[in-house]
Amino acid sequence: MGESSRLYLIAEAGATHTGLQSAMNLVDMAIDCGFDAIKFQMVQLERINPDEKFGKYRLEDILKQRLLKIDEWEELNNYIGDRIEWFVTTTLFSHVDWAEKHNMRQVKICSRDLTNLELIKYASKKIDTVHLDTGGGSFFQIDEAENEIVNHVIIHHCPVGYPSNPENENLRRIKELKEEFECQVGYSSHTASLEMDVMAVALGADVLEVPIKEQFSSSISPEEKYALTAEQATNYVQTIRKCERAL
Repeated sequence: MGESSRLYLIAEAGATHTGLQSAMNLVDMAIDCGFDAIKFQMVQLERINPDEKFGKYRLEDILKQRLLKIDEWEELNNYIGDRIEWFVTTTLFSHVDWAEKHNMRQVKICSRDLTNLELIKYASKKIDTVHLDTGGGSFFQIDEAENEIVNHVIIHHCPVGYPSNPENENLRRIKELKEEFECQVGYSSHTASLEMDVMAVALGADVLEVPIKEQFSSSISPEEKYALTAEQATNYVQTIRKCERAL
């Protein structure tokens, strides 16, 4: 993932799987479609307000679908093996410890934890690369978070909305982040429009993250609305690689 490396393509499966078997199916799909890595999410239900809603669903119910027990995480790790790079979004110190124990080279910090400087510092000391999901965070908040990272950092531009409207994409922020922080910058796709990802590449994105889903997904996650099926994901990877060659 150095400066001269090709675009790093991440399949986001943490938001759309509905259990262990579903997660395994998405692993196979990510490999078949040609992604460089697949990411899952280790969630903490205790920090969620039971009354908090996301659209017509309770956030707690959405997160319960993607909740895996520790033995299921172990089984998933064994299933993946060395077939594809994989990592997780961490929300607890114990999640970071688990990632370190299983030799993960990367972890992601979600936008909710952008101001959780202790978690960011802890993750950076344990793991080689920390992905920071900025959400609508200010440059001041991003700067504070980045200052806690002693190893490699990748800052993700993450548009507002599930899905995001073109007016909310603010794609020039990719260039602004690269110039301000002089690091690799990712783009977390919140739209089913391939055009946005192609433009992100043209603007200098080093990493792309896009959600994927099973053909007949039963996920109630908001990401399910714009996640890619296998056929769409294959076309996505091929198109991004073509764009990369053209540049």
